[in-house]
Amino acid sequence: MKLRIKGNSIRLRLLQSEVATLAEGGTVNETTSLPGASFSYQLAASEVSKVELKHNTLFIFAQDDQLKSWATSEDVGIYSTLPTENGDLRITIEKDFTCLTSRPNEDETDNYPNPKASH
Repeated sequence: MKLRIKGNSIRLRLLQSEVATLAEGGTVNETTSLPGASFSYQLAASEVSKVELKHNTLFIFAQDDQLKSWATSEDVGIYSTLPTENGDLRITIEKDFTCLTSRPNEDETDNYPNPKASH
């Protein structure tokens, strides 16, 4: 799972196995080691979409029915907006496609086939 944060937006890109894990009711998480600390983020199903930050972990919850429907569809992503004290937070959860150009040292065996790739 990849995370991008920019301003009031959070974007997650997931591999095929991660999407399957969510569809089965599991959670997906990643941890980045920093000097003297670590930062983690986790995506899980819930009754309602929400985001929480606790103990160096960003918890992102997406609606269970949306995750299950998305996992078995051709849809690229789930897009939602959550109100916050400082404006709306946009959340994007997308399937991670293979790159159109080769990237050495990057394993894309579990990425989704890129629909824009020439066959």
